[in-house]
Amino acid sequence: MSQGKITVIDPNINKATLNDERGAMMSFVPNVPIKEFVYQKTRAGFNRGYHRHPEFDEYTLFTSGEGIYVETLEDGSERFITVGPGVALHIPQGTYHSFHAITEMTAVTMLTKIWNDCDQPIINE
Repeated sequence: MSQGKITVIDPNINKATLNDERGAMMSFVPNVPIKEFVYQKTRAGFNRGYHRHPEFDEYTLFTSGEGIYVETLEDGSERFITVGPGVALHIPQGTYHSFHAITEMTAVTMLTKIWNDCDQPIINE
């Protein structure tokens, strides 16, 4: 099986605020500037089908629920990544992927180019 391009981003953790009486804080630092962010809600049992974004990288931070991210690898096989609250992913430009919600899920997706500024923001398979 070929190696995947989607990466799980480890948070930068400030130990003083990680687990104090108020809760927890974790920050994620992308390697390129974010130009747009989108609040995303997906109902249980639905998917956001196989597609790729030819003009931007995508960063997704899951805020509630459980699901599976599927990356289609260059050799045609699939890589499965379990996601839930606090998991952040980096999906590089042009990477085929899909998302399947096991439970109702919410996420914030951040793009490195504004969707409406793209000639072709998404290619569905």
